[in-house]
Amino acid sequence: MGAPPPDTVWQDDDFPVADVADPDTGLLVAAFQPAYVLPVFNTGNNNSNAGFIYAMTDGEASSQGSANRATEESSDYWAAYVQGVYEGPDGEDNDYDTENGRDGYCVPYEPEYAFVYLEVIRDLCGLEHPTWDATLVQRRTVVHEIGHQFGLDHHPGCVMEASTNPSLRTSSLCNGCLAAIRVIDRP
Repeated sequence: MGAPPPDTVWQDDDFPVADVADPDTGLLVAAFQPAYVLPVFNTGNNNSNAGFIYAMTDGEASSQGSANRATEESSDYWAAYVQGVYEGPDGEDNDYDTENGRDGYCVPYEPEYAFVYLEVIRDLCGLEHPTWDATLVQRRTVVHEIGHQFGLDHHPGCVMEASTNPSLRTSSLCNGCLAAIRVIDRP
């Protein structure tokens, strides 16, 4: 994602950035390989310089995804899309630490786009819960949001758990989620 405009007004404990990094995808292969899915990264078709959105709303997510995702699914493969975003909507961005912090979002209709809210994860792991591993939380969030792109709902006991404490999610998909992916009638 691109750099914020120079007139951006930062709130509360927001950490000003020059650019929003791509989210860490370090758990995708281990999580999806048991479902017979092998992630391939950086297909070269997507826009790597997405526009900066300070507090992206769910309504902005679809246009943000469509402006930057160019790889489409075919009969030979699925195409999942995940992008790092600064933070989600006001009221769910963990600013003023009394709010809940949503760590990611998936546009729930075709074509799907997943977003990981990196500032929310930084707030949760660095300021409120310094013992949480921010890299692990970010990786689990990526797997969780990509799971939604495969049509998975929230499921207790695995990475698809809907938890307000993302550090409690496991790093893997449970047998029920793996089975649900294995029977999808595509590619």
